[in-house]
Amino acid sequence: MTIAARVMYDVGSRGAQAFGLMDMAVRDFAADMAERRATDIEAVSDLGDELVRTRRALAAAKSEIARARQESAVLAHELAAANARADRAKGALAVILRTARRA
Repeated sequence: MTIAARVMYDVGSRGAQAFGLMDMAVRDFAADMAERRATDIEAVSDLGDELVRTRRALAAAKSEIARARQESAVLAHELAAANARADRAKGALAVILRTARRA
């Protein structure tokens, strides 16, 4: 083999080696991007699920607050009625005590 043929063979083999390395690097990069994309899609899906759970919890909390407010209004009304009955009973007791003292 002549020197020129050896040089051409060496250049060709190094070129093929460089091409192989670049091809492997590009394939690794593409595989890494695909893996990242899959991971990102899974993370977004998990985040969406968490958002749905949070919205459901918020709706349940708002419903519970509305029920508590209604119950509070009913209890306030019942307390006012009980206070009125207590005031009437107190007045009636005062009348009874005055009557008993006169007798």
